[in-house]
Amino acid sequence: MLIKAVSIPAFGLLLAGFWFLHSVGVEAQTSRSGRVRDLQEQRLDTLRDLVKITTEHYHSGLASAEDLWSATRAKDEAELDLCNSNADRIAILERIVAEAKELEAQDAKLVANKLLSRTLMLKAKANRLRQEIRLEDAKDQ
Repeated sequence: MLIKAVSIPAFGLLLAGFWFLHSVGVEAQTSRSGRVRDLQEQRLDTLRDLVKITTEHYHSGLASAEDLWSATRAKDEAELDLCNSNADRIAILERIVAEAKELEAQDAKLVANKLLSRTLMLKAKANRLRQEIRLEDAKDQ
């Protein structure tokens, strides 16, 4: 068996090279995740603005309940994308479920007064049930 000796300076350079390559990879990964987080935060801010404007339009008759529901769902998903822990996720899902219950109750009143189609109320109910399932799943983790 033939063993080649490597000089100490050459070995040091080899280790320094590996360390440099590793640190560049870690830095690139960190900056990528930082960039993704920045983009997610920008998306959430944009969707919050959309919900605010859509709510105003809804109250003035310029947007439908479905438009408002869609904008709100997108904002909620963006908030969930930014969760750092399961506890954060549970807190947001609890708020989403509470809001979904309120919306479902409002829709039921509108349907009773024949101001809203039953299909939209059923969509609200299906959404509330979906969010409750997600909440229970998050609690089980």
